[in-house]
Amino acid sequence: MGEFEACLSDPWNVAFVARPQTIGISYIDGYGKYREEELSGWHAQVFQHEYDHLDGKTMADMCTQPAVRMGRRNTD
Repeated sequence: MGEFEACLSDPWNVAFVARPQTIGISYIDGYGKYREEELSGWHAQVFQHEYDHLDGKTMADMCTQPAVRMGRRNTD
């Protein structure tokens, strides 16, 4: 599965990124307690997108099809 994604790091670029629709995550919460969760849909997509940034990856590294460049129309 996958979806078209945009990113505030490059707001004029939209790309298709293949990602799992459901993921399992584990983490330590703000109280020091170990937690496990399952994320799906939009929450899973956003989590993976932001985790990619923490891993040093950009959307350009992850896209599976050529990006669509969105530009402003010149009205002058």
